[in-house]
Amino acid sequence: MESGARFNAPGSFPAVYGSTTPELAMIESLAYQRRAGLPVERALPLVFKAISVEVERLLDLTDTSVLTDLGVMADQIRADTWWLARARGEESLTQSLGRAAYDCGVQALLTSSAHTFAHGQNVIALPDRIRPPSYLKVLRRPAKYP
Repeated sequence: MESGARFNAPGSFPAVYGSTTPELAMIESLAYQRRAGLPVERALPLVFKAISVEVERLLDLTDTSVLTDLGVMADQIRADTWWLARARGEESLTQSLGRAAYDCGVQALLTSSAHTFAHGQNVIALPDRIRPPSYLKVLRRPAKYP
């Protein structure tokens, strides 16, 4: 929350970033580390958690009819340079979409990756907005070794 990311500006609201496949999670994580100037050998090892998200209020940014209603195009979302806006102290396009969704009580966003068309989609859960029967949970706790 403090540093912000693609759909939440610094200091705005908490967001849990996930991917629908472990392959995409790795691509996204390494892209984030590289953008920050961290060499891969310093970025690893990464820890991934399997989570389950079930929400009633989803903003599906992969749906062209939703994008049309919002007045944005998929290419604009993919090309958004949110990290440069963050460096300037500004809110980016994707961060403004995230803020609007959060303010409207949306519980999660579904979006395409900015890095690849393959390997699934990204899910951004907004834990402050998730109430039963919706949920966000870790599927498997770490094993305890002797």
